[in-house]
Amino acid sequence: MQSQLVEMNLKQYEDSLAGTYSGGNKRKLSVAIAMIGDPSVVFLDEPSTGMDPEARRFMWNVISRISKERKQSSVILTTHSMEEAEALATKMGIMVNGNLKCLGTSQHIKNKFGGGYEVEVKLNLPTPAQVKQAIEFLGCQAGGFVEKNKVDEVLEKLGVAHLKQEITQHGTGSMIFGELQRGRIMINLLVEWILIEKNGSLLKSFLIENFGEVKVLEHFQAFYRFKIAQKISIGGFFGLLEMKKQELNILQYSFCQSTIEQIFNAFAAEEEVRDDQIALNIQN
Repeated sequence: MQSQLVEMNLKQYEDSLAGTYSGGNKRKLSVAIAMIGDPSVVFLDEPSTGMDPEARRFMWNVISRISKERKQSSVILTTHSMEEAEALATKMGIMVNGNLKCLGTSQHIKNKFGGGYEVEVKLNLPTPAQVKQAIEFLGCQAGGFVEKNKVDEVLEKLGVAHLKQEITQHGTGSMIFGELQRGRIMINLLVEWILIEKNGSLLKSFLIENFGEVKVLEHFQAFYRFKIAQKISIGGFFGLLEMKKQELNILQYSFCQSTIEQIFNAFAAEEEVRDDQIALNIQN
């Protein structure tokens, strides 16, 4: 038991009652007790829940040493923390409502159930010169205002009449919508938003043309997050975007697979829909 106390950094508390321990130290003590006798299989249920980041990382290191370095015990871990699962597990399974949905390595699960990749892109904001040029094209004065009933005319002149449907409380033009509640909007602000949306449309068209089905998951001003369903080469993706980076006005971008947490949430959402459908059928 002494070796377990030392390993869990509990030696200084060995003469204290367990009931006086903090929540994190109680969890450390539980793991230490489970390791007495070096059992061949150890079951741990959310061993780092409620711990601060430093204590949580310490616990993960201890569990990792037990299972990977000593190789004396196999650890079966149940947790709601996908971060914990990815940090510790060599194989993992996802269960929803008691049903095992998948089993395998983290990478295997991502490849099979990830549903593609996520791309985050931040575009360059239009330069003052570009904004000024567009304002001059409209025949307006920089720093002036556009009345609410003239906004549609501005959109048509700049060839983006379709953006009218985005100027709503929950659309991508929610900021423009808010400004228009005062009856008018500064021309510079409106034109800058239009130019950003035009760049975003070019980017989306480029992704669809090269990667097929593309879904916009998030969009705020010059930031976009896309979901690409097609399985593609990471190297090929970066090469293509690097070639088109300047043309598409891309400031920075990142590319990643779906996380284990996103896959877990997708399984849970499917199960919820299935339960709702079963309940509906029973009512009918």
